[in-house]
Amino acid sequence: MSSHHIVRDDQEPARLKLIRSIVIISIMALPQITSAQITRLQELVNDIYLVHTPKGNTFSNQKGILYNEYFNAAEIKVQNCDIIVCTRQSSGDVIKCIDTKIFNVIQVMQALGELDTPKHNARIITKNGKYAAFDGCIPITDFIYDEQFFVEGGTVLSRQDNGSRIFVVIKDNREFFTTRDSIVRIWDTNILVRNINKGFYYFGLDKSMRPVPEQFLDVDDLDTEDSIYIYRDKSGESGYISNNEVVKGYRPISAFYKKYAFAYNRKNGKMTVINKRFRKIKKFPERYYIEEEFDHFGVLIIYNDKREYGLVNYKGDIILPMGKDYIEQVKGGLFFMTSWKNRAQNLLNEQKTGYYNQKGVRIAPNGVFNRSNLIITSETIENKGEENETITFTDIFLDVDNKIIKQQKR
Repeated sequence: MSSHHIVRDDQEPARLKLIRSIVIISIMALPQITSAQITRLQELVNDIYLVHTPKGNTFSNQKGILYNEYFNAAEIKVQNCDIIVCTRQSSGDVIKCIDTKIFNVIQVMQALGELDTPKHNARIITKNGKYAAFDGCIPITDFIYDEQFFVEGGTVLSRQDNGSRIFVVIKDNREFFTTRDSIVRIWDTNILVRNINKGFYYFGLDKSMRPVPEQFLDVDDLDTEDSIYIYRDKSGESGYISNNEVVKGYRPISAFYKKYAFAYNRKNGKMTVINKRFRKIKKFPERYYIEEEFDHFGVLIIYNDKREYGLVNYKGDIILPMGKDYIEQVKGGLFFMTSWKNRAQNLLNEQKTGYYNQKGVRIAPNGVFNRSNLIITSETIENKGEENETITFTDIFLDVDNKIIKQQKR
């Protein structure tokens, strides 16, 4: 098998210079500069320096490039990812900070040209064409990687090592896994790897290597707790493997969620709910298909050959019964149903159309969903078609579990 290793805890890569503890600098002791000359006074963090100019205090890098904001500082402290500047203190026996400004370390570094703009993944920062891994604003590695790849489940960095290419997965603030082969997919502690030359797969599974049977060309999903995964062979047929043995009798529809999965019975082709021992828990009367995989609430959309849609949970319980209404997932546990009175005339069933949560409860009528703020905005039209027609907008605020926090008209 190809070269790979998992780095031990005592092999943590060297970190960039960083002041982790709170740094407090008294501005009163700093020399006053009367000319336009920039004088480096104190390194604060990550090549960011505090300087005094005729315009006031600001930040600079080693090249003397200045930050685009000036301030009068009585005290400065670096805490976690922030530079906290006290701009005014109280007088008297007890001195307190009255006004503060907070600068993000990464943003200051970018403004000074010390970092390129983070792309796709905020944990990976680029600088002069090189990559480094950051935990927030704390550097985990030096800028030693020259390539970044995105695979399902995570990010892979690459560097040269003794003349050969190394692929690296960063986890737990260190190089967790390295290999000379191609990394295909990343789970929490499991990594699917493919040997490019020989074409076989293996798992970096809980810090040990486990081969995938050679006849299988693709691995769709892995249950990391019980080492169950879904395969596709050369003929395109799919199935389950448990403990490196092929499970007969079922063809996978979904991955496992809380010890349950949806599968087709190979004898009759009907959808069945099975457990991790591959025993039948519940069967459905006909053949169904799934729209997406389970969300984190264990709910998914099913439909049949008649294009009737419904909503079920991971145990096979019907949440929204099958019907001609179209259902689509908006986000985890939030679904939008379009129901028609007369589709040919484009007439909606307003009483049924709307947003439903993971329990199948209609929580909002037809409207626009703002994913960033978790707000559904619906409109109500009074005296429709008349001169005094009025439109009222209602904002429905949701929490992460799709419960209504408040409703506000505007």
